[in-house]
Amino acid sequence: MKKPINWILVLALLALAFPANGADSDETRSDRKIVGRSSISEREIEDGVEKRTWQERDEASHNSLDLTSNGYGVSVGNSRRLEGGLRFNWSDHDVEFVRGLNFTVWKARPNREAEYTGLQLGIFGPSGANLHGASVGIASAYAYKDMKGVQASGFATVSSGSATGLSFGGVALVTEGDMTGINLAGIALVSESEAVGLNIGGIACVAKNLTGINLSGIATVAEESMTGLNFGAIACVSDDSMTGLNLAGIANVSDGNKTGLNLAGLANVSDGEMTGINIGGIATVSVGKLTGVNLGGLACVSESDLTGINIGGIASVSEGNMTGVNLGGIASVSEGEKTGLNFGGIANVSGGNLTGVNIGGIANVSEGEAKWVNIGGLANVAEAKMIGFNAGGLACVSDDSMTGFNFGGLACVADEDMKWVNIGGLAAVSSGRMTGLNMAGVALYSEYDLTGVNFGGLAVASSSRIQGVNISALAVVAGDADLDLDLADLFDFNFDFDYSYDHHRDHSGESSEKSRDDEITSIEGFTVAGYRIQADELTGVNLAAIMTKADRMSGFSLGAYNRVTDWQHGVSIGLFNSAEHLEGMQIGLLNYAGNAAIKYLPVVNFNFE
Repeated sequence: MKKPINWILVLALLALAFPANGADSDETRSDRKIVGRSSISEREIEDGVEKRTWQERDEASHNSLDLTSNGYGVSVGNSRRLEGGLRFNWSDHDVEFVRGLNFTVWKARPNREAEYTGLQLGIFGPSGANLHGASVGIASAYAYKDMKGVQASGFATVSSGSATGLSFGGVALVTEGDMTGINLAGIALVSESEAVGLNIGGIACVAKNLTGINLSGIATVAEESMTGLNFGAIACVSDDSMTGLNLAGIANVSDGNKTGLNLAGLANVSDGEMTGINIGGIATVSVGKLTGVNLGGLACVSESDLTGINIGGIASVSEGNMTGVNLGGIASVSEGEKTGLNFGGIANVSGGNLTGVNIGGIANVSEGEAKWVNIGGLANVAEAKMIGFNAGGLACVSDDSMTGFNFGGLACVADEDMKWVNIGGLAAVSSGRMTGLNMAGVALYSEYDLTGVNFGGLAVASSSRIQGVNISALAVVAGDADLDLDLADLFDFNFDFDYSYDHHRDHSGESSEKSRDDEITSIEGFTVAGYRIQADELTGVNLAAIMTKADRMSGFSLGAYNRVTDWQHGVSIGLFNSAEHLEGMQIGLLNYAGNAAIKYLPVVNFNFE
């Protein structure tokens, strides 16, 4: 018994040799005038399908071998119609309808009116007005009107109308109408209308509106809105709004609002508002408000307010206010006020007030007041007051007063008063007064008074007065002073034979005592310095490893070199002690008293008159 394929070949040869019932004879065909392409004016347009005149239709050869009854059976050749059964042909041309299985080898010639229902198979691919059922072509499947059911091709599946059901194009799936159901394309899925359901393009998924699950290897694009689950391995782009779960490997871009969960590997961008959970691996950007949980791996940016939890791996930026928890890995910046917990890994910046817990890994900056707990890893800066617990890892700076506990890892600086506990790891500086416990790892400086417990790792300095307990590893100084060790200070005397001492008088012979018009600087209380203690007046207990220096000293001074250029009331102990006018005692290797009977004495010198 021969294989069925052999019978098909025999039937095909017979179809070429003998016309079928109703087909044209050779004589009729020879007498017919062959008409070439007619002008478009000779054609009819109906339902978007271009219909040819009867002359053009008659160009087709409808030779076929039909084993049919009442239109049902088997047809081999280019039969015009088949009510039901099996049909085999080399290339379809001017077919009206086929119901059942239709198999063609090569691409169709003009076949714009054909309606296929059932299973359409082709080595090149089926082509007709309507493809309903299952249409499969190795190269293509093309419908001039619409496709319904299962449509698949190795290269392109195209419909000038809609595609409904399961549609697949190995390279491209294209419709001028709607795509509904499961629509798959190896490279590009394109609809000039809506794509509804599961729409997948290996490289691109493009439609007027995308609704449902819309996926692409590179870009998912809607001329209008995206609704549902929309994924683009590189980009998800909508000319209107995005609603639901919108995912893009690189960028999620909307010309309208974004609502729901919007994720982008690099950027999440909206020309409108973003509401819900909006995440951009590098940036989340909105022209409108960002509300809810908004994350940008590098930046979270809004031209309006940021409300809720807004996190930028590098920066969180708002041209409006920030409210809630606003985090920037490097910077959190607002042109308005910040309220709640605002954190910038490097900088927290506000054009208004900082209120609540505001943390900048490097800097906290406010053009208004910074209240309650404001922490800058390096700097805390406010043009107005800092009130509450304000800490700067390097610096705490205010153009006004600082009140409460203010800590600067390196520096604590205020243009006005600092009160209560003010600590600078290296320096605490105020152009006003410092009151309370004031500490600096290197230097503590006030342009006015230092009052309370004042500790400077290297220096405690004031242009005016220092009071209380003053401790420094290097120097405690009131007034202008050079902290460098001046060897001339150690040898600022001469050994003349009459023991006269004139160095402390100027060229006119008058005393070098400061004019009463000059401001008197003073250090009062208990003062300890590793190198120098210096002021116009020293009062209390002064302990320095190298030098104490003053115009007037009252109390007790201990240092390798104790120098008083005017009056000394009390006791000084050191290797060398010098006082122009002594009322008390000096103990050291060498002691000078300008008003004593013997000015230079070893071990002890004293005068109580």
